[in-house]
Amino acid sequence: MKFTSVFLTVSLALAIPQYSFGVENKKENSTYRLAISKPIENFDPINSDNPTNANIIRNLYSTLVTYRTQKDHIGQNYGDIVPYLAEEWNVTSNRKIYNFKIKDNAYFSNGRKCNAFDIKHTIERLANPKVLPASYEWLFKDLPIRGLQKYQRDCRNNVKEPDLSGIKVLDENLVQIEFDRPSPLFLKELAMPIFSIIPKEEVDKWGSEYGYHPVGTGAYSLEKSTPEQIILTKNTGYFEKGLPHINTLVYKVIPKAEDEYSIFQKGRLEQTEIPDGQIDQLFQKENWNKYSINVFDNPSFNDRKVSDVIKEPKMVSTFLGISTKNVMFKSQKARQALNYAVNKQMLITSTLKYKAIESNGILPEDFPGVNWSRKAPYPYDLVKAKKFLYESGFTDYNNDGVLEYKKKPVTLNFWYYDDPETEKVCQAVSENLQAAGFKVNLNKSKKWKTFLQKVISGQADLYHFSWKAKYDDPDKFLTPLFDSKYIGSSNISGFKDKNIDNMLSKARKIPEDEFRNRIYKNIENTIVEKAPWVFLYQPVKYVRVRPYVYGMQLHPVMEDIIKYTYFKTPEPDNIPLSKPE
Repeated sequence: MKFTSVFLTVSLALAIPQYSFGVENKKENSTYRLAISKPIENFDPINSDNPTNANIIRNLYSTLVTYRTQKDHIGQNYGDIVPYLAEEWNVTSNRKIYNFKIKDNAYFSNGRKCNAFDIKHTIERLANPKVLPASYEWLFKDLPIRGLQKYQRDCRNNVKEPDLSGIKVLDENLVQIEFDRPSPLFLKELAMPIFSIIPKEEVDKWGSEYGYHPVGTGAYSLEKSTPEQIILTKNTGYFEKGLPHINTLVYKVIPKAEDEYSIFQKGRLEQTEIPDGQIDQLFQKENWNKYSINVFDNPSFNDRKVSDVIKEPKMVSTFLGISTKNVMFKSQKARQALNYAVNKQMLITSTLKYKAIESNGILPEDFPGVNWSRKAPYPYDLVKAKKFLYESGFTDYNNDGVLEYKKKPVTLNFWYYDDPETEKVCQAVSENLQAAGFKVNLNKSKKWKTFLQKVISGQADLYHFSWKAKYDDPDKFLTPLFDSKYIGSSNISGFKDKNIDNMLSKARKIPEDEFRNRIYKNIENTIVEKAPWVFLYQPVKYVRVRPYVYGMQLHPVMEDIIKYTYFKTPEPDNIPLSKPE
């Protein structure tokens, strides 16, 4: 099949940044040690529903497409989809048919060449309702692949060798995927680690035990997994020339963050996430952070010439939900008043010790559709907060400094899920609300299910919550959180607005482009104005690396990217015994 200009065509050479570190500066065949909090036994891509599993699975496997890992030019975004296992692809003008050309030099770690049949098998396996985990049931509702319903029905009825007719192998290196209607989110979903390509013969051989014997086309392969550590070794047949630089990855199981940092300081890890109690050292330790407090002024930071610290915002939005069932907060002004009453900057500097940046809306930094021109929508303003509250029907009827609503005493039931950092945040927010005149009853739930029941039932007037999307598309924030059809599930605040529902429904059908992003900007602006949340912050990840570690990257979607990492000489020959602090 010819890949001509009639189609939307993406070329690997144009989309993937080129890395040239200089051989004289790199130390190859080394061991890179990092920590995970829990052991992992099963490395099947269907088990990639948490960040730790996803990180390791991304090292073992490849997806057809992936996210941009470096921004070389203005206008590029970490959310851009670029080729990976697919050398290129094209899309027909009606956006219903995708043709993917597979790289000719992509091999599984068992030595077999990856081909188009592996792509078809992988997607068919995921589409099988008997295989797909419950946490991913939503996935194929977004992917209207032709013949999907019949295929899933055949799987349920145990039909021998069911066929997903919308996926066709055109030749050994060319696979076609056809949809009943355009699917704007398809490429984003293909980049998820659950779509990692696997060899059929290995799945047939091991059955449900396949995840204990993973075979992929990734930069590394599994050597050993124990309750104490996971060891990955370089896949010498990996298709990206010259990568990875590090020969061995060792994931050590260290449950406590403070223990991890202590072990790093003794020289036994190459990287560590900086725990809360150590953030203040960024101000003081010029030997590993010459950039000093300037690190805090940048949303993301990775300059190894001046600092051993790498910083990147997480793809998470943290907020206070406001119950729509409480008559006091039916007023938009009352909800806006709560926003003005909370000192977000004080939370970030004093409570979170700079491990967050202030939200400028619903969507996190670097998201398509983010309105970059808008500042934080509700800066701290206690005077305005009180003014808005009085205009919304609140009074201090008996002049005791505590608000009443319609001459009745007001107590806000404020709930949060048990977590030490969350507790500190909620205590600080509670003090802000008390300063605005509210009596606050702060409640901690040790059980997630109980917490959700309190929120969904409306017993929680306010609640602390965070949302992380599976990938960086505005629809994956705005639809589940604000579409009224999800009330009682992901729309836990009970937000309901017919106009927003209609706008979201239309936006989902538009191909991904600037026009679509503008629509989502408009939707976000409208929701922010209605203030169904108190918009708080976006968490930030700080990682410290050893002085000889270069090329390490944090990514808002893919977390840690290690295949570009290398050790810069001169360094001790025996890296595992590198000099402690």
